[in-house]
Amino acid sequence: MKSYLLIEVTGKNINNYIERIIKKKINIYFSKIINNKTAYLKIEYSDYPRLLKYKSTYKLKILNYYGLIKTKRIFNKNKILFLLIIFAVIFITILSNVILKVEVIHSNKEIRLLLTQELNNYGIKKYSFKKTYQQLETIEEKIVSNNPNQIEWLEIINKGTKYIVKVEERKVNPTKEEIKYQNIIAKKNAIITGIIANHGVVLKNKNDYVNKGDVIISGYVTLPDGSSAKTYSSGKVYGEVWYTVEVTQPLVYREEKLTGKTKEVYIINFLNKRISIFDFKKYESFQTNKKNLLSSFILPINLLKEQQYELNVIDEVYTKEEAIMIAKEKAQTKLKTMFEENITIKSEQILNIKLDVDKVTTKIFYSIIEEIGEIQPIQEN
Repeated sequence: MKSYLLIEVTGKNINNYIERIIKKKINIYFSKIINNKTAYLKIEYSDYPRLLKYKSTYKLKILNYYGLIKTKRIFNKNKILFLLIIFAVIFITILSNVILKVEVIHSNKEIRLLLTQELNNYGIKKYSFKKTYQQLETIEEKIVSNNPNQIEWLEIINKGTKYIVKVEERKVNPTKEEIKYQNIIAKKNAIITGIIANHGVVLKNKNDYVNKGDVIISGYVTLPDGSSAKTYSSGKVYGEVWYTVEVTQPLVYREEKLTGKTKEVYIINFLNKRISIFDFKKYESFQTNKKNLLSSFILPINLLKEQQYELNVIDEVYTKEEAIMIAKEKAQTKLKTMFEENITIKSEQILNIKLDVDKVTTKIFYSIIEEIGEIQPIQEN
């Protein structure tokens, strides 16, 4: 890459000067005659010392630099900044391949201590270099095989400069104590919609109303001689139960929801300008945790590490009718999360709608078909 200069030449009869330097075999790559006393000339940087020899009464002034000489001048002028950036890139590259924290997630302290020691044996500890995915899989298998009575399952997750270790402890499930004598009773006020009895005496019928605690399938049986004996009852009882749910839905709605995606980004702040390093796929919206890694007391520059959490932002404006529909969906979801087993919504009726400036409050009545039977042990005495 060659170097060039743009020079302003001033003096009497500028054309004579240009003819003179051409005769001296100095190449002119560009020329512009401003007037009889001024001209702009573009020459090679190496020809400038020769041009000075022949300037005579003419004045020369460098207006601009081109090519390699311009690159060198920019670097020399900003070499401290460039050196800081090079240092920062090297520092970040090393830092991003070093583990700064190992976190074992488990409630049992003994399991955490056991795993910490096992991980240390395989070189997974603070300030160690990262392992490959295949190495981590091999280490997981070895630790599980070394501790068959303590560890059921193990996973090592690399998250930035941290290892998160998830573990499941191996436990022998205790046998449940069998209840020899029991009734099936109603756990809620309801109208019975179905009874599936496996053992015991059914005391109630379909469409009967029962109060909480009423016996539906009895563990007492009547013998041929008229006496009674205790046994166990089993089965399922379904009933119609009633709920009222109140939901408030804003008319102007904004939701910021984490998508679960996260990444580490290194940022150089220079003169209030934000420069991302190795951030090839940017998030449109995100939450961030910042940590200052490097600051300069001389120059207005610092290096940050950001943990960015992607957000899915939803902005909506609803009509009254749309808000009521959303409220009904939320109410149904709320009901279903209240139960471990599946339920059936028999009927739904809006009791009241309250419209405010920025929200709609909807009260909804539900009739639900659910399992209402529960076990009641019969005491020996």
